Amino acid sequence: MGRHIMDGELLVLDQVALDEITEGDAGFKAVLLAEYQKTTPPLLEELGNAVKACDFEQVTYRAHMLKGSSRSICAPALSEAAYDMEMAGRSGAPDGLAPAYEDLVGHSRRLFAEIERILDPA
Repeated sequence: MGRHIMDGELLVLDQVALDEITEGDAGFKAVLLAEYQKTTPPLLEELGNAVKACDFEQVTYRAHMLKGSSRSICAPALSEAAYDMEMAGRSGAPDGLAPAYEDLVGHSRRLFAEIERILDPA
């Protein structure tokens, strides 16, 4: 069992759940996390561009994608932040976009640091 790093009241990465879905296969876990680490930054950039443009449809779509991919690796804090971003996009109110995006970026940084620690423990 790995460490439990909290981000507020939610885990950054639920390693117990991740071990369950990867059936304890460290190689599969590493591949899954590396793929997430590779594919998520472009998605965050696209989401940031949609926020700047107040493109609510793209904000909602990109946040929904991030929510799902974060759930698939058992990252509840970022998944919840992505849900909040998705709801901000659905609201159609520009005031909530930037703060929700900044919150989401903070959660993503903490998750990426945890993924890096797992992938390169040295």
